[in-house]
Amino acid sequence: MTLGEALEKALAYEKKVRDHYLQAADQVSDEKGRKALKVLAREEQGHVDYLKNCLEQWSRTGRTGGKELDRTFPPYAELEQSLQRIKKLGLEKGAACSLSEELKLLKTALELERETAEFYKKMASGMDREAAQFFAPFLDIERGHQLIVQAQMDQLSGLGYWFDFREFDLEKA
Repeated sequence: MTLGEALEKALAYEKKVRDHYLQAADQVSDEKGRKALKVLAREEQGHVDYLKNCLEQWSRTGRTGGKELDRTFPPYAELEQSLQRIKKLGLEKGAACSLSEELKLLKTALELERETAEFYKKMASGMDREAAQFFAPFLDIERGHQLIVQAQMDQLSGLGYWFDFREFDLEKA
């Protein structure tokens, strides 16, 4: 696969995830959940814009450009540390609840994030060094999105916690 083909495929993944978050945000009743989904949709739109720009530059020059990828959320490692702190407190098991429409939407989002992360993992490990360096930040971001979606699912399932909410503030995003 050429870098141009990989960029086009990455764009398709990012658009699919973005569109799902936008649709889900319109359907959920939980205000915090809606806000989180809108933030995730904005971040995915940033990925779409970034990839479009890189694809245009690559088509013209054979290079993707030097602008760094913006991110809304902390790196995956920081999100994972927050989740581990919650688990140490024994809060990882929430009360059982029926599968609501919101949980179904989040499960779909989680699957889309997993598919997208798997694509970036393949690109980061299966292409030349320049392409691998280009796709590695996307892998980290998508893995972080998986943790965020899972945390939202946990919250809807009765946890009452959303990571260590002090780690990052969606109100400011």
